Amino acid sequence: MARTSRFLAVATGLGSCAVGVVYSVFSLNVMPALARLPAAEAIVRMQHFNERAVMWPFMSMFFGTAALSAYALAKEAGARDPRPRSALRAVGSGMYLAGFLLTVAFHVPRNDALERLDPASEAAPVAWAGFLSEWTSGNHVRAALSIVGAAALLLSAVRPTRSAPTRSPATRDEVRA
Repeated sequence: MARTSRFLAVATGLGSCAVGVVYSVFSLNVMPALARLPAAEAIVRMQHFNERAVMWPFMSMFFGTAALSAYALAKEAGARDPRPRSALRAVGSGMYLAGFLLTVAFHVPRNDALERLDPASEAAPVAWAGFLSEWTSGNHVRAALSIVGAAALLLSAVRPTRSAPTRSPATRDEVRA
């Protein structure tokens, strides 16, 4: 693997892993904690989380990894390399992009709807229950896509051990000839 391909795989894999960890923390810690709160309080806190998520540290990692994934996927598609390493890079990049698209098409519209929801309204508890269930299930999926994609990308960057070429043993007469 060329040095640039290895660097691309590592950078994309680390970005995918970091985003996957953020999603996992939400699925395993934040959302269960919010589920234990009264609906109005949980809505206010989730609205605050969504507000903070669109700041540059997460957004640069989220969009930057998507750009790297798209580039890596295009590069692998153009290379037509039959080696497993190439397939791992393509699969890992594709998995991150699937999670990215899930965020854009599934989570962002739900977050936007939650932002418009008045936590004190009569409809809030029912809306929160639906949001909590759907959003968390989708978040499990995007966490898994990001983390498994990261594993594939990082695995593709691992340099294989180099062994000496195998030759059949030569006799003295063959060596002299």
